[in-house]
Amino acid sequence: KGWKAKKNSTVSSQSDSGAIMVPEEKEKLTERIQDLEKEQDSNIDSISELSRKLEVAENNCTEYAEKCKRLIELNQKQKEEIMRLWDDDANKEKVNNGSNG
Repeated sequence: KGWKAKKNSTVSSQSDSGAIMVPEEKEKLTERIQDLEKEQDSNIDSISELSRKLEVAENNCTEYAEKCKRLIELNQKQKEEIMRLWDDDANKEKVNNGSNG
């Protein structure tokens, strides 16, 4: 609707000489439309490429999140093992100190 309103208003526009400039204005508008269509196609291509890159990035994030989760679990197991070994060592010292005392 907006396009028709502009188009209709240009039909009645006149230059300083009073001549109607429809063909020139129509040609300019046609060129502008073609430029915008090319730009739109380029934008669509860019969006497609960015979408693909985003999908790759999301997959990488998922993969890294899984690796982090496994490392955290491994770290927790190692902490537990260290604590158990410290406890075992402390218990052995208690037993040794008790038999020597």
